[in-house]
Amino acid sequence: MRKWIVIGAVIVVIVALLNLLATVVGSLVPIAVTALIAFLIGRLSVNVKLGDMAQRVTNRVTSTAAPQAAAKPAATLPPQAAAPKPAPAVQQKPATQIDDLPQKELKNPDLLLDPDFEIKTPEQIEAEAREREAQMMQQAKAPAASNVQSALEARRKRLLENK
Repeated sequence: MRKWIVIGAVIVVIVALLNLLATVVGSLVPIAVTALIAFLIGRLSVNVKLGDMAQRVTNRVTSTAAPQAAAKPAATLPPQAAAPKPAPAVQQKPATQIDDLPQKELKNPDLLLDPDFEIKTPEQIEAEAREREAQMMQQAKAPAASNVQSALEARRKRLLENK
C-alpha cells in the first residue's frame, strides 16, 4: 500500500513540475525572445536615419506603382484616363537654417541678438531661488485680506445655511 502512495506522490510532483515548466515556456520565453529581438534591432538601427529610410521607401513605392499602373489593361480604364500619368517627382526640401527663417515666424528676433545677455552661475541661480522662496513664505504667512474675507463669507453661508 505504501508503495502505491509513493508512486502517486511522485506522479503528482511530476505533473506539478510539468505545469510549472509549461508556464515558464508559455509565458516567459516569448517575452524574453521579444526583448532580445528588440534589443538587437535597436543596436543595429543606431546609425539609421528614419527620415532617409522613409524617403527610400516612398521612392520605391512610387517607382513600382508606375509600371504596375501601365501594365493594367486599357479596357478597364475610361478613355480620358487611358494614358498613364507620370508619378510626380518627390522633391526633397533642404533643411531650414535660422537665417532662412522669415522674421515674422520668430516671436522676438531681437532676443537672439541681445549683446547684454549674461549666463548665470549656479551660485546666482541658488541665490535667486532662495529669494523667491523667502518671498513665497512671507506671502503664505500673511494672508491676503480678500482670502480672509472670502473665507468668512463661506463660513457665514455654511452656518446660516445660505439664508
